[in-house]
Amino acid sequence: MQRKYDMTPFYRRIISDAWKIAWSHKHLWVFGFFATLIGFGGVTEVFFNAYDRTGDVLPLAAARGSLASLVPGLTTIKAVISYSSYPALSLLIFFIVGTLLSAVFAWMTLVSVGALISAARKIVKGGEPMFGDSIKAGSERFWRLLGVNLLSKAVIVLALVMTGANLFILMKDRTLLSGLFYVGSFIIFTGISFIASLGAVFGSIGVMAKDETLESSVNNALKLIAEHWLVSLEMAVLLFVVSLATGVAVALAALVFSVPIIFFLVVASVFKAQAAAWTLMTISALMLLVMVVSLGSFLTTLQTTAWKLLWSELAERKPTSKLLRFAHRIRQIGKH
Repeated sequence: MQRKYDMTPFYRRIISDAWKIAWSHKHLWVFGFFATLIGFGGVTEVFFNAYDRTGDVLPLAAARGSLASLVPGLTTIKAVISYSSYPALSLLIFFIVGTLLSAVFAWMTLVSVGALISAARKIVKGGEPMFGDSIKAGSERFWRLLGVNLLSKAVIVLALVMTGANLFILMKDRTLLSGLFYVGSFIIFTGISFIASLGAVFGSIGVMAKDETLESSVNNALKLIAEHWLVSLEMAVLLFVVSLATGVAVALAALVFSVPIIFFLVVASVFKAQAAAWTLMTISALMLLVMVVSLGSFLTTLQTTAWKLLWSELAERKPTSKLLRFAHRIRQIGKH
């Protein structure tokens, strides 16, 4: 028998619950900080960063006349070989140091991702997450989390390279056909990047919440996206709006806070109190840094918790998107 879909609103409840969890459990911001480093939870970033990332590497590729420059890291490797007296030794040291740093970075970020999801899951069930238990939960599933997120990053990088390659061809041909081909491929590859980014989120949640294997977590994540792509897209846009509004509010608060600081700096300049001015500028810079880090950590915690709550909704209640609910109401009004 076909399951009936839930037509009741749920976005507001998810955002509200996620906000309460993120704000009430500030120790989760530590995990949120490290998860932010890999952009976890910020699914909509692929829409705004795809063109910028292509623009960063395309001028170099055009100048060199080679598409190989679009491959991440290849230019750095060539530079190490070109400017070293001992290319083989320098390349070996580069790979060893790079591997060690990448391993440490991967462990910190992915364990934090797992810890954040585990903590959110425990809070939803009415428990109180312990810092050590959350880290342990993330550590135990590190390799599966690594596999899910590496696969996602590989797809995103491939989409970036393919988009850049098409734009490179467009710059050489400068024809209408190549332009249309680039626009079409940009849309397609951006969509693929969105699916890959969202797949990493749903796959990681599946690993932590249901102890799924790497294969099953990826397959189930893709099934959820295929069945509920519109709901997922609406949630991604809604989270972006919430994050943007929160960021603007914090920026306005920082602007108001900066007014007395500027006043005291002017006073210190008039009285030639350079030590006081430098002290005030240092304290202000540190406070701004703390504010930015706290904001990013909070938003990642909020987004990850919201995706966890949505994942549960999709798996259990089969909710309907806002657009479909709106269309349903229009039809009901039309019948009357």
